[in-house]
Amino acid sequence: MEQLSQLKAMLKNKRVQSVLLSGFFTLMVWAVMATSVRKGLPFLDAGLFEYFGFAMTKGDVPYLNIFDHKGPVIFFLNYLGYALAGPFGIKCLYLLCIFIFFNICFAISRLFASVTSIFFVDTIIYFIFIVYFDGGWGLEGYILPFIAFSLYVFIKYLLYEQLKNRDILFVGFSFAVVLLTKANMIGLWFVFSIFLLVDFIYNKAYKRLLEVILYFVGGALIFALPVFLYLGITGSFSEMIFQSISLNIIYSKEASEITIGKMLEWYFTLSNSLYLNLIMILATAIFAKKKKTAFWVLNITFLWCLYLTLISRRQYLHYFIVLLPFYIPYIAAVLGEAEKYFTVKKVLLFSTLIVVLYFNNFKTIKDKWNHRYDDHAITEQYVGQYLQEKTEPDERIYAHNIGGIVYLDANRLSSTRFFFIPALTDVKPIYQLFVDSFEKSLPKYIIYRKNSEIKTEIDQYVKNTIDQKYHLENTIGIFELYRLK
Repeated sequence: MEQLSQLKAMLKNKRVQSVLLSGFFTLMVWAVMATSVRKGLPFLDAGLFEYFGFAMTKGDVPYLNIFDHKGPVIFFLNYLGYALAGPFGIKCLYLLCIFIFFNICFAISRLFASVTSIFFVDTIIYFIFIVYFDGGWGLEGYILPFIAFSLYVFIKYLLYEQLKNRDILFVGFSFAVVLLTKANMIGLWFVFSIFLLVDFIYNKAYKRLLEVILYFVGGALIFALPVFLYLGITGSFSEMIFQSISLNIIYSKEASEITIGKMLEWYFTLSNSLYLNLIMILATAIFAKKKKTAFWVLNITFLWCLYLTLISRRQYLHYFIVLLPFYIPYIAAVLGEAEKYFTVKKVLLFSTLIVVLYFNNFKTIKDKWNHRYDDHAITEQYVGQYLQEKTEPDERIYAHNIGGIVYLDANRLSSTRFFFIPALTDVKPIYQLFVDSFEKSLPKYIIYRKNSEIKTEIDQYVKNTIDQKYHLENTIGIFELYRLK
């Protein structure tokens, strides 16, 4: 009986409840992830990121030996995961970030609702995540904890004017992590900073403002300085600036047939199917009088972050993952208000609503569970096995416009830092860089997709090089394997 009493007391502890709920939903995320990137997600960004980790464990340096327009954080995360336990280590690191995110989700929800309602908040967030996450391992999933924590601190300040120095320090740290991952995701910190600046100046709290700035900058430097030191020591700092900033500006300015209006229409169609816009309107109405300033500032923050997400004009679902933390207070506020009117039967009511409103999401989860072992890269595995037999471990290959999967299956590095060519319509800014890198050390094998359409100058250069310096040795499925003469 005493042990049972201790167990009951432990289960009433908020931290234990948070860990248990977060563990459950992390397990649910694992249940719908593909078993591996190489089989389940071979042609998505996850395959490129795994190559980052693979290549760095072999001694390649980001930006110098691995060309990509992502920030340095995603390189280090995949290196850490791969160094610890190969592809499985990367998967564990991703799930750890999801686990931390759900714990922060619990903390945000506690500001508005009871523990019982938080389970349903987490359930809805989980459904949204499954729609957005594109199979997992995406860049956005890793930074969810940092966005969610900073939002939690912001909301606490809006509601209670609480702002601890240690929280400011970690908000600054989180800002640096997100900035050095993908710069267009920093909308939250932009609004937070402006709001605090105006608030402190209006209240003439200049000393506190200076203190907050110092803690924020200090937190950012705790993360940024070691990163910049590594980039400086390896001589890759200037390349990082060019690839992750200059190239991204070029990438974002390229003409797209999709307008912002079309992107907004796409988002509304998607979010309406998940009842998100309705929930946000209800939450704003509920707190229009109680916490009017807080929710209007939250609305502005959300709209700004949504704009930064849509501005790329590229319809990738995983871009919306960074919006997940912003949905939490709205959902929690609505369910928290509903508790007052359905105190006894709230579990039955919320359960019924979840089943009725999100019925299709249950089917989606079942479908992903049933197909988590699917292998979408059988041919690439045969190519990889062939190349392992025909090359020595220190010999390099080049797979043209195929992503990172062939290198991983072959356990061979790319001969050029352009193992994957960024999706630029106009490749002039990188054409000569590609040629110089390619000719520096010709690969023993070039893997080329049969009947590939020549769209850019780089495609034409690779085709000309094959014609002049290589001969066709084998064809496996849709892939032609050319060997250096």
